[in-house]
Amino acid sequence: MLYEKNNTQIDKYIIALSRGDDQALSKLYDCTYKPLYSLCYAFFANKEDSEEALHNAYLMIKRKSAHFKGNKGFNWIYTITKNVCLNTLKQNKRYLSVDFQDEKEVNKMLGNLTLIAQPSCVDESGIMGVAKTVLSEYEYKILILHAVNDMKFKEISMLVNKGEATVRWQYNNALRKVRIEYQRRDSYEE
Repeated sequence: MLYEKNNTQIDKYIIALSRGDDQALSKLYDCTYKPLYSLCYAFFANKEDSEEALHNAYLMIKRKSAHFKGNKGFNWIYTITKNVCLNTLKQNKRYLSVDFQDEKEVNKMLGNLTLIAQPSCVDESGIMGVAKTVLSEYEYKILILHAVNDMKFKEISMLVNKGEATVRWQYNNALRKVRIEYQRRDSYEE
């Protein structure tokens, strides 16, 4: 979906929402779910937390809709969603800071977790752990949005306000960095 073409429609949905039209929230959700979910997933890297953050973001959008200035609606809701994710991370004390270079320690921690608490998506190869350590937050998000959430470069470029060619270059550069570091670690272990 091209958000620059639909931005006027998104603006209309937000204005209608501010006037009490609950159908507008459903329409807004339908046309913005994918990029906002991808943004949440870039922060949490699991389905449950991403869906919860997205739900909270739409509630916040509904509450704050009266403050909308009338243009650039997609940017407005994207910022709200990003802030909800950041605030959730700050408030949530159950996230552990782990040095992924110490694979034995990570495996020991995961082995001690109950089945209920274990992550729903396991990165057996360790590539995402490597990516998280060698990439900037921005590069990591682009990697998640394209490789994991299958967003097109054109959609990502609109989300991050950069040219499509720039985003494609940054993605390929991020892949190169991860590949080099992964190969370096693999040869170091042998």
